[in-house]
Amino acid sequence: MLVGQTASSTSDHITRVSPRSAPQDALLTSAEAAQFLRVSAKYLRTLVRRGKLPSYRLGGIGPRRFRRCEVERLLEPESATAEVPDLSSFISNTITG
Repeated sequence: MLVGQTASSTSDHITRVSPRSAPQDALLTSAEAAQFLRVSAKYLRTLVRRGKLPSYRLGGIGPRRFRRCEVERLLEPESATAEVPDLSSFISNTITG
């Protein structure tokens, strides 16, 4: 059965939430996190190995899950979190020689 289809033996519906519309603290699967970042699953594992993206396993076993807010943080430009250098002293030193 595909996600989004109704189970034939029950009246429960399986609804799929888009990774981009999921709540901020939602857990994403590897496939959802890769889709969100527009990268391959292999590259996603590389990000985890390099410590760029934390991952979690429910109960310590099973497939990895990723917090949406941490996945989104990878999309922020590094300069947004880095301290902006003071260019005024550099400019004044350059002009005055």
